[in-house]
Amino acid sequence: QNLLDISLYKARASNMAITKISVKTGEIRISINSSTNIDPVKLVTNIPSVEGASVIGGSETAIVIKRRNKSVEEMFDAAKAVINTLMSFVD
Repeated sequence: QNLLDISLYKARASNMAITKISVKTGEIRISINSSTNIDPVKLVTNIPSVEGASVIGGSETAIVIKRRNKSVEEMFDAAKAVINTLMSFVD
């Protein structure tokens, strides 16, 4: 089931201009293509509603989820929540 979930969310991510998802212990970084059609105001105001998530600007836009001492499943749930949030406001 987990492999199916991962495949589903990878497909969703690629359709939303997410260029990279990197995972470290306690952190997930979701990089977004600068030419995305995601409304930046919605991005900045809605992503922090996911526990531990923040939006980072600069040369690339990224959403970083930091959660100490969380299991892989809990981190994946957080990533799914971010991707679902992004899907809700793609123009």
